[in-house]
Amino acid sequence: MEEIKSALEIALEKAKGISVPEKEIEKDTALEQGKKLAAEYLKNPKFNLSAKLTDLSGQEIKDKNRNYILEGAISVFLKNIVLPENKEKKKENLRAMEGLFILKKEKDKLRDFFAETDQFFDDYLEQRKQLYEHLRKKYEQALRQNEQIKILEEQFKQQGLKLRIAVEQNPQFQQEWRSLLSQLDQDYNAHLQSVKQQLESMKNID
Repeated sequence: MEEIKSALEIALEKAKGISVPEKEIEKDTALEQGKKLAAEYLKNPKFNLSAKLTDLSGQEIKDKNRNYILEGAISVFLKNIVLPENKEKKKENLRAMEGLFILKKEKDKLRDFFAETDQFFDDYLEQRKQLYEHLRKKYEQALRQNEQIKILEEQFKQQGLKLRIAVEQNPQFQQEWRSLLSQLDQDYNAHLQSVKQQLESMKNID
């Protein structure tokens, strides 16, 4: 019985004998090089992206390939600008934005744009916090109406303690929070995509 070949094996067989233009290979290599530079910059605070690009300029790299290197790096930085879950995640956004600042020409325009974007992230985090607190209080107040909770609360009070109700573990609370967060993210992501498009359209360094 003839062995059944996997989709990968069939694709590889079809690819045999197909020559890839040298320009395409150079382009893909340059794009990948740019992505690696950006990834290293994001994870290593001491990585000097400007110096690395200067080193590349000193090498015999075609102008077109250098543009692809920039394009690859920029794509990684843009991908890493997301709605932050907390202040720490916001710092990661700022690092990606700093990388873009190095690779883009219009520095003054970028400074103003990044200041607005930084405020946008602060607004998102504040809105997220307010939504969460409002939902938590709603569930907490509802639970405090429960007779058993009232009895426990009174017992704690007699001992000089305050009963903390951990509504965060409630499955219904978690489900409603996911729904609220999804709607919030949808609204803010629409603006964030516009921000990224504007950043991408700005001129790259020479």
